[in-house]
Amino acid sequence: MTDNPWQAWIGRSETATCRADGWPLVALAAALDGQAALADGAPLPALAHWCYFVPTAAQAQLGPDGHPPRGGLIPPLVQPRRMWAGSEITFHAPLRLGGDLVRSSTVADVATKAGSSGPLVFLRLRHDWRDGQDTPLLSEVQTLVYRDPPDPDEGKPR
Repeated sequence: MTDNPWQAWIGRSETATCRADGWPLVALAAALDGQAALADGAPLPALAHWCYFVPTAAQAQLGPDGHPPRGGLIPPLVQPRRMWAGSEITFHAPLRLGGDLVRSSTVADVATKAGSSGPLVFLRLRHDWRDGQDTPLLSEVQTLVYRDPPDPDEGKPR
């Protein structure tokens, strides 16, 4: 018997596909008061992969952290505050505009730790990206931290 209640989630995975359309990059550039002019086949800038596979959910389904409900790939953690702790990214080949993208996501680890503000849950997700011909494009390990809401008597952070 393990003392990690989330052990069964480790190794859980899902795969999704999409096309590397230009509109997410144009929209991001516009939001930053810039312009994006890319032609089909052009390599995408580093970190542009974050513009793809964006989850969609009805507004009424979003949780307090602004994300869709947990329980699919993400364990149904009870801590409502989600924080990005970092990413480790390895680029293998460029993603290309107009190309097919395949992303396989796997729960690499889920660990509960005690923090000074209460329990913390560290979730590590591994994302492997390939093109339509199964060529590796990039690998990313994301670390997310979930924590309890602030104590109502706690002062605001500086």
